[in-house]
Amino acid sequence: PPGRQERRVLALTLAADGPQRPLRTSPPTPEPGSRHSPSSAASKSKRGGGERIRIEKAPQPPGSVLLEFEKQFREERAREMEDKDKPDDKEWRRRAQEAWKRLPDAKRAEFTEKVKEARRRWSADYKDWKRRNAAQLKAKRERERARRRRDNQGKPKRAKSARMFFVLEQRRVLKKKEQQQARALAAAPAPEDNTATSSSGGRDPDGAAAAVYAKGSGGDADRGGKELDDDDNASTSTKKSARSATAVLLDEKWESLPSAKKAKYLAMEKEDRRRFDSEMAKWREMHPEKPKKPNSAYFLFSMDVNKRIREEREQKGLPKLPFADMSRRVSAMWSRLAEAEKAVYVDRHTRSSERYKSELEAYKLKLARIEAIRHEEERLAQLNKALALKKKKKKDKKEKK
Repeated sequence: PPGRQERRVLALTLAADGPQRPLRTSPPTPEPGSRHSPSSAASKSKRGGGERIRIEKAPQPPGSVLLEFEKQFREERAREMEDKDKPDDKEWRRRAQEAWKRLPDAKRAEFTEKVKEARRRWSADYKDWKRRNAAQLKAKRERERARRRRDNQGKPKRAKSARMFFVLEQRRVLKKKEQQQARALAAAPAPEDNTATSSSGGRDPDGAAAAVYAKGSGGDADRGGKELDDDDNASTSTKKSARSATAVLLDEKWESLPSAKKAKYLAMEKEDRRRFDSEMAKWREMHPEKPKKPNSAYFLFSMDVNKRIREEREQKGLPKLPFADMSRRVSAMWSRLAEAEKAVYVDRHTRSSERYKSELEAYKLKLARIEAIRHEEERLAQLNKALALKKKKKKDKKEKK
């Protein structure tokens, strides 16, 4: 059914043409089961606008050896305790770590092997899940790509580097030479006997080589009647190797280019950068970035501690700590931190939250203004279209008279 803006423009057009049949002011009630019915609209995805993609829940991977031992430890001990006697998560973790240290080496090796076997089973289950949901996962990826293309529609192209300008110019020169050679091959007279054999006893490969060369160069040699199948693996590998050889050749040529000749391409890079900056500034006015949420007090503390520990280990020549070990160390340091020291990070988080709220309000107001501008542009475009149609009708009437 027509939208509100379309009905308004249609009403203006009909009013300008004279008295007509009364215009319907509201869209007709959709029939049940149609694509405009509420039941059909409810099944649409709010984000993508298409049908909802249903994917089975993926199997969850097992945790680390220590984490799986902690789960088993909690389950065994929780059966023997009452709800009021159960400790919190930190206490459970501490008790599990102590029990793991007291565990004999044979028991540790046995439990580690169980976790490895569970991970192997999960790997097989995950492969089966991906195979069963291959079509849905592909549709989801395509929808996400379409969403990104829609969000980046009209976004200016990135500025090219001086080397890229040089490579593009040289590729145009090479392509022109290849096309000239392909035309020369196509215009050459065909041999009288196409089945002539070479001195080695095989078929003469010149025709096939010319066709491969013309096919890879994009020239007009296919007019000579020598065409190859697109699925030919030899032709594909030949084109790939030719492209890689050309890229290496152009890289070497750029490195050996004198500075005086490079200045031309550096000036082109500078001009393209100015173009990109000006276009990007205009695009950002209509596509503002949403402000990022503030980091929590714990995350701010962990950033400072991670940086300090990393610098200390680099000075001592020690390797980087694994992520799990670093997280456990930061968590323990945060739990032992005094309230006065914690208040510093809490205050930083509070200031960031206040700034985020003000930026979010400004962002929403800007979005509302942009949406109003877009609606006004659409309305004017539809009105201009209706006026142009009206002028065309008047012109047709005059010509008929």
